Amino acid sequence: SSLRSMATFENDSILTQTISNIYSSLNRMYRKQNNNDALILLALEGLEWRKTDGGLSSDGYLRSLDELIKTYDDREVCAEVYLAKARQLTNDNKKVEAYQVCQDGIQRYPKYPRVNALKRLQEEILRPELSITTDTAVYPGDTLSLNVTHANLNGFTVHYYKVNLPATSPVLQKPIDDDFYKRYTQRIHSKHIDLARPSDYFQKDTVYKLTTPEEGIY
Repeated sequence: SSLRSMATFENDSILTQTISNIYSSLNRMYRKQNNNDALILLALEGLEWRKTDGGLSSDGYLRSLDELIKTYDDREVCAEVYLAKARQLTNDNKKVEAYQVCQDGIQRYPKYPRVNALKRLQEEILRPELSITTDTAVYPGDTLSLNVTHANLNGFTVHYYKVNLPATSPVLQKPIDDDFYKRYTQRIHSKHIDLARPSDYFQKDTVYKLTTPEEGIY
């Protein structure tokens, strides 16, 4: 945006006053034209500038957005205010509230041209995540610890593949791909693990214990 772009050059009193003058001039012009849509977008620009400039806290920013929604809720472009609020809540690690704000905006302005921006933010909040780390070598019959970080998932399945190659085979030094699985492995066991899905959409760390199979390369 123009105001934010100018604010990134230099944060001094002259530039701040220049931006303030531009904002006031545009505000007067849009009010004279009775252009409420432009006033909403300008107000968003001004709030974002003040927040970026350090003059507005997150709570103050959210309160100001609520005031905009209260004043201009009948304008379809107010969907942009809902989007700004949802993004700020996401940045504040309030994902449940952010998701609901997106839902409210979608239901309130279903035909707004940029309503998909609200839907994409919802999808981002609900995006499944899974990361697993474990030891690369364990003894047969030992317990294998899976360090699992997950979000927005109900579970996953662990497959055991036995490699039909000697430990000295040079093939084992190459990257493992689909062809490797087809040519050199046999699936001998699968185990599904249920996950406790966090209701707040945040990542959760969990350790699961599995018993390793008999001696071999897997």
